Amino acid sequence: MSTIIIGGGSGLGAEIFKELSKINKVYCFSSKKKTYINLINLDIQKFKKSINQIKEIKEAYFLCNLSKHQAFLNISKQNLEKYVKFNFLNFSLIIQALIKKNNAIHIKLILSHINFMFNRGFSIYRSQKIFQKTLLDNLQIENKKLLVSYFYPGSMKTNFSKNNNYNGISFFNKQDANEVAKKIIDGKKFSKFSDFILYIIYNLLPNVVIINIYKIIIDFLNKK
Repeated sequence: MSTIIIGGGSGLGAEIFKELSKINKVYCFSSKKKTYINLINLDIQKFKKSINQIKEIKEAYFLCNLSKHQAFLNISKQNLEKYVKFNFLNFSLIIQALIKKNNAIHIKLILSHINFMFNRGFSIYRSQKIFQKTLLDNLQIENKKLLVSYFYPGSMKTNFSKNNNYNGISFFNKQDANEVAKKIIDGKKFSKFSDFILYIIYNLLPNVVIINIYKIIIDFLNKK
């Protein structure tokens, strides 16, 4: 049985690929790997042909993060179209193809503590994460055999994290991506206890309360 990784050509995805390759047959679909796939201008028929050549796909890791730290109103039409196509449409097409191939596949979606935080410049990034989780939540109702796991790693020492500074939330210590990868492979949904606490807060408090709390914290930190 094989594992595939979608969008994991660098950073955390590359570390997951490296660690999984030690114990299993892994195929990484990314523009930065030999098993190239253009996830932006996706040829879904080409992707289907590729996965059909893999005998049995047991699990699929998803690390789909095409966006950058930028105010929503400043995003160009071209980039907005690219982000939406990659993070929403193509993600959905790939999920659909994988479930049709194996309706009992185990999908492992890498999310973020941005899922349960509100911060300036992360409108697209947070929206894509929430959309992806919501889609898979509902697909588990449609398909009882489908297994889905969600992982919420905190900020890491990667180029993505370096290029997307968490504007005022620097009190989250950045972790080693390889250590986080090992924890995810072991099935640990949260790589830090603080991420778990944020998750609990997010699920207990109304959104309007959370937004106001984060607004106060971020405004205070940005004035320092």
